[in-house]
Amino acid sequence: MRRSRVGLRGLGIWLLVAASPAGAVPPQWVDRAQDRDDWQRLFTLDLLEHLQLNKAQLAKLLPLYEEACRLRVEFYEHQRDAIQLALDAYPPYRDEKKLDRGITPAVEERAVKAHSRIKDLQIDFDGAMSELQQQVVETVLTPAQRRFAEQYEPSRARLIEEARGDAPHGKNGGDQRSAASRKGDAGVGHHAFRQQNGPTMKDDRQGEGRPTSRQGALENRLDSLQEELKEIEQFSHPRAGTLGKLVLSPPCAQVLYQGAGRAMPQIVQQAIRIEQSGTKDYPKPRMEQELRRVLDLKNEINDWNLVNGLRLSTSQIAYLEQAGLAADVARAQQQANRAPQQWLDTELRRLEVAARAVLQPGQRKVLDGFSTCFKGKPNLRDPVRIGQANNGTALEDWLERARTLDDESLQRAIEHRVDSEEKRLLGPMTDRERDGRVRMLRSATVQARGMDDVDFALNRTDLAKSAGVVSRAFEINKEMDKVRAELGEPGKITRLMFTDGFRAAIAERARQLRNPQLARGAPVAGEIKAENCDRSCALPKSESK
Repeated sequence: MRRSRVGLRGLGIWLLVAASPAGAVPPQWVDRAQDRDDWQRLFTLDLLEHLQLNKAQLAKLLPLYEEACRLRVEFYEHQRDAIQLALDAYPPYRDEKKLDRGITPAVEERAVKAHSRIKDLQIDFDGAMSELQQQVVETVLTPAQRRFAEQYEPSRARLIEEARGDAPHGKNGGDQRSAASRKGDAGVGHHAFRQQNGPTMKDDRQGEGRPTSRQGALENRLDSLQEELKEIEQFSHPRAGTLGKLVLSPPCAQVLYQGAGRAMPQIVQQAIRIEQSGTKDYPKPRMEQELRRVLDLKNEINDWNLVNGLRLSTSQIAYLEQAGLAADVARAQQQANRAPQQWLDTELRRLEVAARAVLQPGQRKVLDGFSTCFKGKPNLRDPVRIGQANNGTALEDWLERARTLDDESLQRAIEHRVDSEEKRLLGPMTDRERDGRVRMLRSATVQARGMDDVDFALNRTDLAKSAGVVSRAFEINKEMDKVRAELGEPGKITRLMFTDGFRAAIAERARQLRNPQLARGAPVAGEIKAENCDRSCALPKSESK
């Protein structure tokens, strides 16, 4: 099929002095990307070079592209207020977490408001960009272009190979590339408010020799769980894929508008300026610096959630500090000696096993059930669950409200809750699964309605627990940790505890324990005492009295 081609070379995006074979990026592009560490721009141009959109397609694409630019401009403008709100609200919340004596309602309210604002902004932006990407796929691309876009993976290695002439290249990529070069080795896009917790666990399960059938089965199971987790996350929080992140990004502008023979509208020029330098009153370097501070505070709060839940003794803290330092040494040795990933995995796993042995059974239970959660509402009957995402207090409140509803309102409330659970916790459900969940909630409300106020107050927690559900993503992560353990890979302790942030938090807790004025348990006016603390707390036996 003939189509008029958008020529990328000679457009002045970068200084180009030589042409390359059709479908391959010029070596100068790769050199410039390496010099400027600007790979996303190169991936964008590479994808467009292969798609070869014609003018009719560009005419359909440009209105969607301009809407994407408008979304980017609005998102950046709202970021400033959200970031400032977080920078004001997070430190007092963090400081009260450090003392572990409860959170002042006003402090908690401000922090949760800031957290929700950041989260909602990101979700709304990601969802809108995902919808625009879908429109591009459905209304602009041909079936062949769709297939290519779906399979395209940004790969620095492939582009370097093609620029050097070490790898075959063709206008559609695909089978003409080696298997190694087809695999993407660099992420694209940046979700400004997405949190990063602890060191990244590489999916690099390289063993010596051929894997055993057992090892192969475990690796296949881990891959399957990772795919399921991606599907649930995409269902719960739709995001644009590679196509949306690249084709709807500011680096495309000059190519698209020159190819279409049109002038860039103001909103596109504004999006380009923001992408490059931000705005006059909120420069991009300042935004990035403040954003890093927000993410650091969020990670610090999560570290304190875990420290408070574990109730570590001074001797345990001393051991975990040494284990964390040993993990850092192992990472440094692996990089210095260029040792295989398997060596580092073995060392970290050995340290994890030793660290877990130091914990009391109750502390291990807390660790195994812990999820990074900005605000985990405390359950006073089970105080160790502070900081965990899966507690039943929200369902208790829902059951209390459900007791007051008429039958028609109750049915709507049940359906709304199931919709919410599907979106937040469970991922896409079949009709059978959904019907089962509706029946369970209806049964719980029948029991709640049959109780008088006193009986409900006494039994609400147990009733909510029996009718509750656990996040499917949480269950998948737990199973993935088990599989990784069987494969000899690091797991939850490495991700959550062998980090600089956690080590700093337990060092601060050790100083508190040595100072009677700061130690937990010191009398605080108006402090609420947790129920059944002697029986349920994760305190080591030597310190639980």
